[in-house]
Amino acid sequence: MTEEQYLRFYQHLTHHTEEKPLWHLHLAADSPIQFRAVVYCPPANLERLGFTRFEHGLNLCAKRVLVQSECRELVPEYLRFLRGLVDSEDLPLNVSRETLQDNSVIRKIRASLIKGVLDRLDSLARDQADVFRTFYDEFGRMLKEGLVVDVANRERIAKLLRFASSQSDDPKALASLDEYVARMPSGQKRIYYLAGPDPASIAKSPNLEIFRRQGLEVLYLTDPIDEFAFNALGSYQGKTLTSIDSADLELPEASAGAEPSQATGSAEKESGFARVVELFRTALGNRVSEVRESNRLTDSPCCLVNAEGGLSTQMQRILKLANKEFTESARILELNPKAPLIRRLCRLCANNEHEPFIKQCALQLWTNALILDGVTPEPEDLVARVQSFMLEAAEKRSPLIL
Repeated sequence: MTEEQYLRFYQHLTHHTEEKPLWHLHLAADSPIQFRAVVYCPPANLERLGFTRFEHGLNLCAKRVLVQSECRELVPEYLRFLRGLVDSEDLPLNVSRETLQDNSVIRKIRASLIKGVLDRLDSLARDQADVFRTFYDEFGRMLKEGLVVDVANRERIAKLLRFASSQSDDPKALASLDEYVARMPSGQKRIYYLAGPDPASIAKSPNLEIFRRQGLEVLYLTDPIDEFAFNALGSYQGKTLTSIDSADLELPEASAGAEPSQATGSAEKESGFARVVELFRTALGNRVSEVRESNRLTDSPCCLVNAEGGLSTQMQRILKLANKEFTESARILELNPKAPLIRRLCRLCANNEHEPFIKQCALQLWTNALILDGVTPEPEDLVARVQSFMLEAAEKRSPLIL
């Protein structure tokens, strides 16, 4: 068949006379079952534009006689975007919908189609990067669905996924898991990632500081389904997938070329740090599950991390949108004892008169950490607290102004 014939057949199947498919696949098998198939990938994903979920499948023929239009048993849900036709000599002409669900021939055709499509995507990613990138931008989310539901092909699907990364400042530059593993230092045993609303927001997270210092790459998960997919995958090529905002974070030993992890050299933490932690706990109450010293921060005064086994902020936000009654779990606030602000608070706590100010700073730092994660809690209190700080600063500077 010529490319023109493939195009005309696609337009006949879809009734889109001006549309060209992104790619097509022509399969033929004689053993253990006999079937022929031509499948196409449309150029756009209508689900991304707000249309309802695809409910079509492939046309099924038996001995070149159409027995069912849009047969959804031929491909899994995550390949529901495919259009095309399958013809088999091994199916009876009077096959019913109920028979299709339990038919061994259909199951074998389905397995062959999945393998053929994944092989085709592998070759596109390897030989036609531009075409694959266009496909991934349109249908990448559906592949991530497959990572959750198709256990047998999980590794193959994971190989096709692409993510933004701390390796590049270009948000449009995407990295595969294979590329990440190839760039890993010899002592690294985990694949690190961080979820957030967009790459720019994730790049500002304090949790990334120690990774930048040690030259460790972090994948940015910006799609709501990404974390579900990674939780289902668990590991890749023997490397455990780990969120860098988890409480039980394990870091590899710093490589020889990495920068020192301390932000202030060898400075010791102030003697009043334990008192500051106690005041923070009192001020924050049940807003956080714990306040503790951080071993991951190098410059920022604080960050929020998820309790062991807890859901990330991004995932909790998604669940909150789905269910208004969902209660978000409290997170752990980690303080950097070597940050200039925390060191100053440690000195101030020697005088009991400064304790109310330190508690206000605790609330503000907790709020700042949440804002960096894309959440704005207690906006009225936030505004009042900032205005109070501004007023106090203005009053102390008033003699200079006059």
